[in-house]
Amino acid sequence: LLANPAGGDGVSATTDSAGVVHGGTRGELDPAAAGRIVAITDYGDQGLIALKACQAYVREIAH
Repeated sequence: LLANPAGGDGVSATTDSAGVVHGGTRGELDPAAAGRIVAITDYGDQGLIALKACQAYVREIAH
């Protein structure tokens, strides 16, 4: 995470009995790290699509 440019500790959230109330101060994700996360999830999505196609094929030839 990048340092909070506005100051503070980068995380501002309070809790109450209903859960977490998100404040305005947030940490920023490094753009390179964000790109890697998107690439990983895209690769995983492609794998799940291929798996679904394989399962459909097996169901088709098995019946």
